[in-house]
Amino acid sequence: MYGCSQSYVTLQQAFFSQQQLEGDASSLAECDAVGKLKPTELPSHSSVGESTGSPSPAITKLIAPCPNITVLIGGIGVECLVDTGSMVSTITESFFRAQFGFWGHDRLQSCQWLQLRAANGLAIPYVGYLELEVELCGKVIPCCGILVVKDPPGASSSPGILGMNVIRRCYQELFGVFGSSLFESPFVSGAAGPVVAALQCHQTAQHSQTLRVTLGSVEGK
Repeated sequence: MYGCSQSYVTLQQAFFSQQQLEGDASSLAECDAVGKLKPTELPSHSSVGESTGSPSPAITKLIAPCPNITVLIGGIGVECLVDTGSMVSTITESFFRAQFGFWGHDRLQSCQWLQLRAANGLAIPYVGYLELEVELCGKVIPCCGILVVKDPPGASSSPGILGMNVIRRCYQELFGVFGSSLFESPFVSGAAGPVVAALQCHQTAQHSQTLRVTLGSVEGK
């Protein structure tokens, strides 16, 4: 899996049952709609994590804003969580119906061989996938697989997740043009911070993988 140890988030969306949400009264947080932790007793925070009061030192140590950006997917702007710990990119079913509904479900392709699981091991249900072009760092990347997942319980702050299947292809496109100086190119230097960090994360993981293969070849001689 492409990713790095310092992933922005753990893995894909988590679907907790109500029993799991209520099972631990001592828990500091509950799982929100996209499988991430959100404070249960922070009335000064809005639904998108913006503080309307003065956060305590403990809160600033425990909580940080998520790396969200707007990405053009199929020509439509989608607010996405940039997730280097996710192997796939997704949009919710409700967003698909609202923005791509004119296509109908016939446009969705089946991939029953693929099983999605969250970090807690629970299955993530989905209805199919689309192949859409994604515009990222000034590059139009064709035929990107975008999974349409069932809406998780609760309100989701972002309808999309930008995963490593798209980030990896973006890196490959940029590296093919700019080589090792890709981070100095205007396409990357002018990109949103979370995207640059995700590309750097992929580069680090790729270099580490190459180094392991090289060392393995040397040791095998």
